[in-house]
Amino acid sequence: RVAGIKHITQAEVRDSVRPFVLPGFFSVNVDAIRDRLQEMPWAAEIVVTRRWPDEITISLREKTAVARWNHTSLLSASGELFVPKD
Repeated sequence: RVAGIKHITQAEVRDSVRPFVLPGFFSVNVDAIRDRLQEMPWAAEIVVTRRWPDEITISLREKTAVARWNHTSLLSASGELFVPKD
């Protein structure tokens, strides 16, 4: 279950998380999932939790772009430069 996405797609999250959930519910490393999702350009804050009996919940807050920077990057409201996919 994924909440809070606008620019990141369900498919991107699913593809990023799949290797971490295949071993089974008790083997899921929520920190590794969070770290992998944090690599996405739009990701600002991520909380990953396990919910019994078979659910992983991901709450994601995306960056807010406030300006374009040099035609290739965006500037977030927190002053961070990031380069999203097209």
